[in-house]
Amino acid sequence: MASPDIPKEFPSTGVHINTRDMKQLRHALDDRIKAGMEMLGYAEDNWMNNWKMGLGLVAISFAIISHVIPVPFPKNRMILLSCAIGYCIFSSIMQWLISYVEKEVIYLSRPSGKDKHRIRLQTGLTPSPAEYEVNVELVRPPTVFAAFRHPKILGCVNKKVSIGKFFDERGILFTPALDDLLAKAIKEAKDAANKKQK
Repeated sequence: MASPDIPKEFPSTGVHINTRDMKQLRHALDDRIKAGMEMLGYAEDNWMNNWKMGLGLVAISFAIISHVIPVPFPKNRMILLSCAIGYCIFSSIMQWLISYVEKEVIYLSRPSGKDKHRIRLQTGLTPSPAEYEVNVELVRPPTVFAAFRHPKILGCVNKKVSIGKFFDERGILFTPALDDLLAKAIKEAKDAANKKQK
């Protein structure tokens, strides 16, 4: 499982990951990718996360109101119905954002560079063979919402790497390998964008 690129003396101070648990693997790799973007000097645009939190808070408020209203049951029927409908509407909108707008996008950077491009990251994990896929796109959307749905893609690079390159036999994440993959993918995406512009 472990790659020969991982040094034997690599410290075991990292978090132990069960390399057979695909959700735990993807979560650890995605978190490290986000931290790697920060190390490269990019800042995450939290616009979508803020919207999801706001919608969630409104939905929860409807649920709380339905439980704490001091009116006895037969008289509060319309209030309960309104709260149930409100909860369903706002939680459905939030689920639509997650499932159909955000999809596999785990990171969207704030605009940077002289042409105000953004970096959009999508990831995936295939179980057999166990490969981690990173899709790096340089996008220039007219709005933040368009960055998720239909952005103008300036450059795109897709990398698939065996997860054995990132974990040793103990299940410790080897961060330099993941950081190198990310830096190379971003450089290649920028190069592809420059070639398109010429």
